[in-house]
Amino acid sequence: MSGDLIHIEPPEKIVGLRTLRWSPLGTGKSVVFLAEEEVQARAMLAELYTTALDKDQSFHPRAAELNRTRIALDLIRILGADIASSAGLPVSKFIAAEDVWKRLRAAVLAEKIEAYGAP
Repeated sequence: MSGDLIHIEPPEKIVGLRTLRWSPLGTGKSVVFLAEEEVQARAMLAELYTTALDKDQSFHPRAAELNRTRIALDLIRILGADIASSAGLPVSKFIAAEDVWKRLRAAVLAEKIEAYGAP
């Protein structure tokens, strides 16, 4: 994944503040992340590092990418199963899909943070 990760504001100021901007498509087009997504992304990275330590392994550089791929597949499974049916998307599945979507955004950010080696 290409693009620059630009820090806007520290997340300590206000929860919900736009903290990071990622511009994978060039000028004028970017993805803006919220402080809560940054916190979730850093928690994901911490969990990936902890899991590697618990297994007495070194942290694999592609662990964040594999985590993002797994979450993206979860979202595809949720949406694919219900969109194909004639009944449509039940509210419970919509809420589940929204939760997975938020996890996916955080996973994308975690991958970018890991790639930049940000603390």
